[in-house]
Amino acid sequence: MGAIGDDAHAQRQCSNALTLGVRSFDEKVPLREVPIRTIYIDGNVTSHFDPLCDSVRIYVRILRFCALLPMIDVTWTSNACA
Repeated sequence: MGAIGDDAHAQRQCSNALTLGVRSFDEKVPLREVPIRTIYIDGNVTSHFDPLCDSVRIYVRILRFCALLPMIDVTWTSNACA
């Protein structure tokens, strides 16, 4: 398991969350949105968030994934995450 900040670890977490979401949808599991409280320390002055650059990085990954979908044979089984 990677350390916090390790890109491979973050990718595994994202992959697991995506798999969980897709399987929940496929199996018609009811989902519920739970609001969370966000706490900003000192007005969030230490944030490195850049809305434009960060959005582009995310959309590039999504588009790359969508472009690869026709080449991937995805078969869901009951033990897919085991």
